[in-house]
Amino acid sequence: MTVLVGDFNVKHISWGCPFSNTRGNRLYRYIVNNSIDVFAPPTLTRFGTASASIIDYALIKNLNWLCTIDSFSELSSDLNPVNLHFPRTTNFKLPPPQLNTIWSIFSKTSANYENCYIPKASLTHEMDFQVSDLTTPILNVHASASKPTNHSELPFV
Repeated sequence: MTVLVGDFNVKHISWGCPFSNTRGNRLYRYIVNNSIDVFAPPTLTRFGTASASIIDYALIKNLNWLCTIDSFSELSSDLNPVNLHFPRTTNFKLPPPQLNTIWSIFSKTSANYENCYIPKASLTHEMDFQVSDLTTPILNVHASASKPTNHSELPFV
């Protein structure tokens, strides 16, 4: 579990800045490539002539705990501090297991089915039955072509 909070002085449109700078693009690529969550407040954290933006936020990895972040203007400064709040609760929800689907196996197996007819149904229970006939083989093929993704770190709860 990792939590970093502070003034990163790095701008990117994905966390609410009006534009992205070079360091912001670099940090954004790192965040995406490493499955890091960004928590940015909904309001600006820096004020100034042509520099109003959100440069204070939190970067969180492997923490399965809902949180909120707010910027508050209690100081007479051009920077607003942020408050990262983790509510006290015992209702943790583990993330669902993630699957890695081997799409070449899925495609090859799916091509073997000759169940490619256009169903005609007029009653609700007929439609339900035909939808089930269509989706069940797809879900079975997906399950056989998928395996759980192994994570190097388990989420912290």
